[in-house]
Amino acid sequence: MGQLLDKKQKRFMIFLLFMMLIGAILEAFSVAVIVPVISIVIDSNAIQENELVNTLFRISGLQSEKVFAVAIMVLLIVAFTLKNVFLLIQQKTLYRFVYTNQFRTSERMMRNYLRRGYEFYLSADTAVVQRSITSDVNNMYALILAVLQLVSEGIIFLAVVIYSVATEPLMSLLI
Repeated sequence: MGQLLDKKQKRFMIFLLFMMLIGAILEAFSVAVIVPVISIVIDSNAIQENELVNTLFRISGLQSEKVFAVAIMVLLIVAFTLKNVFLLIQQKTLYRFVYTNQFRTSERMMRNYLRRGYEFYLSADTAVVQRSITSDVNNMYALILAVLQLVSEGIIFLAVVIYSVATEPLMSLLI
């Protein structure tokens, strides 16, 4: 991969990894927020029992616990929407990176073959030349895409596991 990608492309891959890390944090946060929000909606006493939620209730200035529960649900919907928009942008950026570079690599190989002399093609196997320009490049970038997606999912998994072990170690180990 050292000769395949230039410095700019490698820097962009680091940017993609940074985006994956942010996406993993957002995923872990979305998992962490669900239980407190559901407990607020189901049990109005949860507002008084949870210090953070009680502080938010007092700061919000809302008088009714039902209105506060609705506001929290609306905030949850907005948070999930923003998270999913970010993940959409992340996936779009990932696919654009992979497929743009796949096209550029195929184009470079094609130009390289076109610059060769007539004598090269007298002994060259046309099927091998065509395969190297099309399917070999496609397969290589499909592998890069799969590895990047695996890294992304691994980072998300790690973030969720860290959160669950930090909040409920015994339950996390049992699961």
